[in-house]
Amino acid sequence: MPPPGRRNGPPETRKADAASTTMSPKHNRQRTREAWRRRPWLDCGCTDTCRCNFKDHPTPTRVDAYADACRYLQHHGLLPAPLIPEMREMWRRGDRDIVQDITTQWVVA
Repeated sequence: MPPPGRRNGPPETRKADAASTTMSPKHNRQRTREAWRRRPWLDCGCTDTCRCNFKDHPTPTRVDAYADACRYLQHHGLLPAPLIPEMREMWRRGDRDIVQDITTQWVVA
């Protein structure tokens, strides 16, 4: 079995196959645009998870989960990581003691 990327057969057919797979820059741009249009939309309205701004607006479930995780870690003597959007929402809800402990120990600006 040949290694990946190689084809069996005489060299003439391999050259012909390689020539038929090369595309012009215009065709590459068109394929990129078509792939972009096929991307699924996330629930927040973004198409790219890496550039999603939804992280700045945490859901109530996410805030509850973060608060529970903070309580669990603090109960076992560990320091939770400061997630600023979740901490802001916890402050608004009234979980100020947890948020205050995290910010003083991490020195969050």
